[in-house]
Amino acid sequence: MNTKPARVQVRDADALIAVVPHLLGFHPTASLVILAVHGPRGRVKLAFRYDLPDPPDRVVADAISYHTAKQLRRQHLATALVIGYGPGTLVTPVVDALRRILAVDRVQLQDALRVDEGRYWSYLCTEPTCCPAEGRPVSPPTHPAAMALADAGIPAAASRAALAATLAPLEGVDGDAMREATARAEQAAARQLIDSGPDAVDAAGLAAVQEAITCYRGGGSMACRVTGHDSRWS
Repeated sequence: MNTKPARVQVRDADALIAVVPHLLGFHPTASLVILAVHGPRGRVKLAFRYDLPDPPDRVVADAISYHTAKQLRRQHLATALVIGYGPGTLVTPVVDALRRILAVDRVQLQDALRVDEGRYWSYLCTEPTCCPAEGRPVSPPTHPAAMALADAGIPAAASRAALAATLAPLEGVDGDAMREATARAEQAAARQLIDSGPDAVDAAGLAAVQEAITCYRGGGSMACRVTGHDSRWS
């Protein structure tokens, strides 16, 4: 896996839409995505999403907007971009609420986009030559910005469910082996806690996590440091 820092310039809506899945970790659908930016170069400091209320619900739309405003205030961020994924009947009420409530907080909304069925529209652009009524086609996944993030080891799963599946508990033989290893580690940590105190347990646990991170970054698997882990927790 490539772990070099990724720095991608986003100069237009095409590039923005291309990088969002990599910032979230998956390609969003039926979602409202908030990107908060900061500094003269407009670096993304915060990215998060909400499920769109379906059917539309003004109370939920307002709650999403107030929660967004709260998160931006907490991080001292006053500039944002918004992308809604889905039909206008679901996206527009939430974007309208967000624009109204963020304006009260004096948050500058650089753009508000809607993406649906391979096309995108801007709620803020009123120039037909660059924002036609029929929308503009979304760039394919091979957009240079998306490719740069993927090459840097920041992939995007096909969906939120696909991303969640990568974090699901193991089943079968692998699951049994993990549960047995966890039980052994807990027993060994308990013994070490009694013999040497909590600091020793913290140090050993931190070292084990660091080894695991190094292992995976180098393209290894769960088994690549089993010997080291067993010796530490024995």
